[in-house]
Amino acid sequence: MKYNKSYDGGDFSDYLEYLKTIDLPKKLFDFASDPKRHDFSDESLHDSWLTSVNIGRDDFGNINISITLRAQKGKFRLLFRDVEYYRIAQATGDMYADLITFEIGKEDGKYEKDLIYFNAEFALESGNINVLSKYMEIKEELD
Repeated sequence: MKYNKSYDGGDFSDYLEYLKTIDLPKKLFDFASDPKRHDFSDESLHDSWLTSVNIGRDDFGNINISITLRAQKGKFRLLFRDVEYYRIAQATGDMYADLITFEIGKEDGKYEKDLIYFNAEFALESGNINVLSKYMEIKEELD
């Protein structure tokens, strides 16, 4: 079950306790549980901009998605494999482009159990990214 930090306004300590109850790959847990990734620091996704989305199918017909977010000191590449569900909505214009908050969790999908859930909300409720997948990785590329 997803935590819904971004919708319910829960504080970070509650979100951290939730993260401890689910099974995430270590690197993904370390990223999601680091307060610096959620605050206003240079290491945060906060205020990053969506710069690219690539959606494709592998040789087995599985959907894979790569999302690039431009941050203060570089880029974050979000890689999703074996995607069961995705929704990407973004209003155009600079005023609406900043990522405000994100969360990573676990949720059962329509066809699969125990999928990784990613949700990001953009400024002024102008957009969001929702992905349910078997695998997620975040790569950081500093300038």
